[in-house]
Amino acid sequence: MGETTISGYKLNTEDHGDYVYIIGCTTKDISLSDELEIPETIDGKAVTGIERKAFLQQSSLRKIVVPGTVTYIGDWAFSQCRQLETFVLKKGACVDAFVGRGIFEGSERLLNICVGYDKPDELSLLAALPVKKLPAAYLIKDPSFGLEEWYRKLDMAIIDYLKQDDIEGYSDRALCGEEDISYDGVGSVDGELPGESAAYLKEVGKNKAGLAFARLTNMVYITGETKDYLSGYMISRSKGCESETAWYYILEDRYDDTKALDDYLDIVKPDAKAVKEMIEDVPASKALLRAKLIGYKSEDISDFFDELTI
Repeated sequence: MGETTISGYKLNTEDHGDYVYIIGCTTKDISLSDELEIPETIDGKAVTGIERKAFLQQSSLRKIVVPGTVTYIGDWAFSQCRQLETFVLKKGACVDAFVGRGIFEGSERLLNICVGYDKPDELSLLAALPVKKLPAAYLIKDPSFGLEEWYRKLDMAIIDYLKQDDIEGYSDRALCGEEDISYDGVGSVDGELPGESAAYLKEVGKNKAGLAFARLTNMVYITGETKDYLSGYMISRSKGCESETAWYYILEDRYDDTKALDDYLDIVKPDAKAVKEMIEDVPASKALLRAKLIGYKSEDISDFFDELTI
């Protein structure tokens, strides 16, 4: 096993003769960069693989660039990189690298996956969905990637996933050996208590709402039928419904994003009762979200706002 230091990160490597795999990453010093570009070669040998959990819990990273020499990325390779926002797979990389399970499990802030380029755009935003929120990583290697046909395939995958029962996949994930990953941040997956299926259901519900929301706010090549279905999905899981996961997605995951709240309100168009209940849900620590809701007006909102204060 060898090691090399890049931008303050010590990369542990495994020699395979003519090539090396990165098998782990640890912090070398406190003056870390929030960006890491993995080199094409280490000690003269091509970097062709990133092993299972190699970058697990590297919370300082906001951007990772993977070289075009990589042909394999293992299970949970970038899991729980909680600040990671942009993942770049440079031109020439084998897209089959996305076969690993849960590559970005727990990396909640991931917004962009750039394939062959490194400037985020609408395509990179949507490219992150099949890998992060959908069981459809195969879409990244689809020959139609970036074309209108690809967007149609993405929308079909999204709708199929939204129609699945939320509990589907719980048993498989709980038994897959994700010993470093927990649904509620307390227990490890292979040691989850039976009651934690409720936490899993909530997370799946929020994930699905986030998926629908992401597509509705990036509507390249979207059809009217798809837009109507996704809007209906969000509305049926807004405040006051049997499931409120769309609202909890905003409350817990996007509370500091005022544009996201504006978009959400425009989609679900809550009535006065729902908005009042939403305000009551918002803790004092999220004053910006509370203020935004108090300032909201729709055709159905009454004068009860006059009685509210931040």
